[in-house]
Amino acid sequence: MSDATEHKISHEAYFGSPQTVKSEWDGRQVDWLLQWLGGFINQTNVHIGITLTVGGNMITGTLIPHSAYFERLAKDMSAPFAASGGDAQKTLHDRIIRFNDPVDPGTELPIQYIHLDNARVHTGGNQILPSKGTLWRGKLSAVEGFILGELNVNK
Repeated sequence: MSDATEHKISHEAYFGSPQTVKSEWDGRQVDWLLQWLGGFINQTNVHIGITLTVGGNMITGTLIPHSAYFERLAKDMSAPFAASGGDAQKTLHDRIIRFNDPVDPGTELPIQYIHLDNARVHTGGNQILPSKGTLWRGKLSAVEGFILGELNVNK
């Protein structure tokens, strides 16, 4: 038997769990500094202005923790159901809030998504969509670059 056959170790045994392997390799497609910053924001509940370059557009807003994102998303998505009566509003709100359940310390994977509040997308032709800002969630692997601070375009 050759040494290559005798010492063959499974991918999972060598690198860890399949989830760790995926996050480690997917993580190489993201800016480690932005990934760290997003994790720091999640842990400290600090909000800071940021501008991202994504697909030729600039997205500007306030970087917020995932907990703040899901709390606001639950509130905004369930609000239209208030007039419907019954438990629809509470059921939807509670279901969305569960996406924000705490993770056991030491088991969290590197973040793969980033969350903005008051997000505005600056496209070509000096268009800003939406004009008043909104919640935004995006994949870190889609972000091509970033600057700290929000764009403030005077019309």
